[in-house]
Amino acid sequence: SGLALIEFAYVFPILLMLYLGGAQLCDTIAAYRKMTITTRALADIASQYSSVSDADLDSVLNASSKNMSPYPTTNAAMTVFQVSMDGTSTPKVTWSRGLNATPPAVNSTYTLLPASVRVANTSVIVSTVNYTFVPRFGSYIIGSIPLADKIYMSPRTVVNITKKAT
Repeated sequence: SGLALIEFAYVFPILLMLYLGGAQLCDTIAAYRKMTITTRALADIASQYSSVSDADLDSVLNASSKNMSPYPTTNAAMTVFQVSMDGTSTPKVTWSRGLNATPPAVNSTYTLLPASVRVANTSVIVSTVNYTFVPRFGSYIIGSIPLADKIYMSPRTVVNITKKAT
C-alpha cells in the first residue's frame, strides 16, 4: 500500500496536467466555434438588407456579438463591410463598420479578396472576427491565443446594398 501511494504521487501531476490540458483544449475549441458562428451570423444578417445605415450596422454587430456568450466580447474585434467590383473587377469598399475594430476605409481597394470571388459588377459582404482567447488555466504559461475568421457572402435581395445617409 505504501508503494501504491508513491506511484500515485509520481503519476498524479502528469494526470492532472493531462486533465487540465484536455479541458483547456476543449474550451479553446468551443471559443473558436463560437467565433465562427459569430462571423457567419454577422455576414448572414448584413446580407439580408437592401440598404443599411450606421445604426443598422451597429445593431447587426451587437446582435452578432451575442453569439460569443459565455466568452467576453471585449476580446472580439468585429468588422462587416461590402466590397463592390466594377466592370474591371476592381474590389472597392463601399461601406464598412466595426465593433472594437477599425474597418477598412470606404473607397479603398480591398486586395485580400480572392480572385474566385471577384466577379465584375457584383458585390460581396465581408465579415471578420478576430478574437483573443485567454485560457482559464495556464494562461501564464502559454499566454493568450489569437483566433480569427473571415467569410464572404453575397447580398441576398440586391446586387449592391446601398448605404443610407446618416
